[in-house]
Amino acid sequence: MLEDMQSHYLKQVLERFDMANCKPVTTPIDSQVCIVSNPDERCDMSLRETYQSAIGSLMYAMTCTRPDLCFAVGLMSRYCANPSQAHWTVVKRMLRYVQGTKDHRLCLGAPQVDGVPVAPSLVFGYCDADWAGDIESRKSTSGYVYFIGGGPVSWRSTRQECVALSTTEAEYIAISTAVQEALWFEELTALVGLDVHKPIRVYNDNQSALQLAHNPVHHSRTKHIAIRYHFIRDHIERGAIDLKYCATQDNAADVFTKALPKVKHVACMRMLALTSSQAE
Repeated sequence: MLEDMQSHYLKQVLERFDMANCKPVTTPIDSQVCIVSNPDERCDMSLRETYQSAIGSLMYAMTCTRPDLCFAVGLMSRYCANPSQAHWTVVKRMLRYVQGTKDHRLCLGAPQVDGVPVAPSLVFGYCDADWAGDIESRKSTSGYVYFIGGGPVSWRSTRQECVALSTTEAEYIAISTAVQEALWFEELTALVGLDVHKPIRVYNDNQSALQLAHNPVHHSRTKHIAIRYHFIRDHIERGAIDLKYCATQDNAADVFTKALPKVKHVACMRMLALTSSQAE
């Protein structure tokens, strides 16, 4: 029933913006397109209202069941106050992507992680960062996704608050954000009486950032990083968090930090257990 409601909602969104018969595309944002602020001081009021309505409609779907839209919605929502025709073209591409994936759904219960069957109470996550991905501010983008029993239940894509001076620093900040979510899961599962496997494992694809999180000796070279990001070590030491390395091609959070080419985007959808109901 949820699957039918989701598909029906997305069809309504496409009809509302006259995109019901549009040609589908395989990615929500072209990875080769450069997106910047509107150079004009003001935009047409009708365009702004249409743009904001489209972003809000896609955001609702993204929050509920479509993590593959997370980065695209987060990126384009930055321009809601003053969108240009170029921005609207990107949003229409997102709708074309929805046209081709409106029957996709989340499947709970991935078979394995690291070659081991996933227990129903296993909580684990992936996090990633795109260093200096915002062309105008040079800020990085953090992303994470968490699974319970093999199914994705929490995801986020957000622009970092400060400018990172290196890939290591950007990834370290991303890990910090992901660890905060892991600690929330620790409290939530305890509250509902779910006996989860501890520590909660968090995967990242940057070896330097993982070493920084485990080894305080590196602190002398990173003392400019806000203190609040260094709390990671405390939770590693008390056994709440287990940070592990994973190869970039195995990092499901990559899709939350940047626009990806088709092959990589499809691979991330597979890792997120997003599959078409029409394939069954």
